[in-house]
Order: sequence, then structure tokens, then C-alpha cells
Amino acid sequence: MRRRSTRGGGAAVGCRWCRRHRACCQYDAQGCSAVRAAIDVPFIDIRDAIAADVRALKVSHIGLLGTRYVVEQPFYGDHIEGAGGCKVVRANSDSNAFVHDIIYDELCRGIVTEPSRDRVLDIIKTLKEQGAEAVVLGCTELPMLRLNDLSPIPLLIRRPFMWKLVWILCRRANRRLLKIGEDIVR
Repeated sequence: MRRRSTRGGGAAVGCRWCRRHRACCQYDAQGCSAVRAAIDVPFIDIRDAIAADVRALKVSHIGLLGTRYVVEQPFYGDHIEGAGGCKVVRANSDSNAFVHDIIYDELCRGIVTEPSRDRVLDIIKTLKEQGAEAVVLGCTELPMLRLNDLSPIPLLIRRPFMWKLVWILCRRANRRLLKIGEDIVR
């Protein structure tokens, strides 16, 4: 990876942390330290970008929705808790299973239904009742439900029909690359 990243002209490596990344990166407290050690360009981690947005919201509790892999395993939520400085609130296993299933069985196939949207809104309301002050949509398909104006609490990031996590990663990468460019010019 080190040779490819520099020979190919790469200025940074970004990781959006889907389950494939979790499997190959052997998630750890530093967030993929084996990959970070193997490359000689900056490593941009979507979880750090999400944590920065959580810190900017100044919330003490953040909800997390996504696939079961994202919500129930520690690589994502624990990192956001540590780097974001807040407690991650997760839905119960039945609700997590429902969100997981609609992501794969409906949203990945381009199917958006009112009953699924309503159920996800109910899950968000439950997260709010459990103390969540905002919710991370931890899956790029969830914005297809167009929850922004219907949610009782803020969603990261409140842009209609935006691929939220990818957008956050790209924003973070652009900031990082612009800083690298400034350092090179100086």
C-alpha cells in the first residue's frame, strides 16, 4: 500500500469504515494502526470526521443507526465515543435488526417505503427518549429515507438526500489536502 500510495501520486488515504474495512483493518483503539503504519501519506478516517462533527454539536449523547456491523460492534461507536467525547446511544437488537434488514433488503435495491421510513423515525424517537441529542446515520443508504425534516433531533449532516458519511469524508479529505498543499507551497 505504501508504494502504491506514493507512486500513484496519492496525497492521502481515506477510509469510510464499512464492514470490509473493519475486517481488514483489525479495528483497534488507534483506528487501523496497521494501515496507518504501512503508508507514508496522511490517513483520513471517517470516524474521526464524524467525531469532529459530534464535538461541534456539543452533545453528550449521540444516537447511531446503521447496519448491525456498524451499530453492534465496537469499531465504530467506541471510536466515536472516545474521539467525539460523548456517549453513543444504540437502539435495541430488534430495532438494529430492522434497520439492518431495510438497508440490505430495500434501500440497497432502491426501494423506499413509508412504513420503513415511519419505523426508522420511531427508532430515532426512541433514541431521543434514551438521551440521544442527535443521530449519526452510519450508513450511506439511510438518507434515501429523507428523514431530515421529519426527525425530532438533528441528523449528521442535515442535507437532504446526501450520502452523509461519504460527504463528511470528502469534506475532511479536502481540508486535509488543502493544508498539505499549503505546507508544500510554504
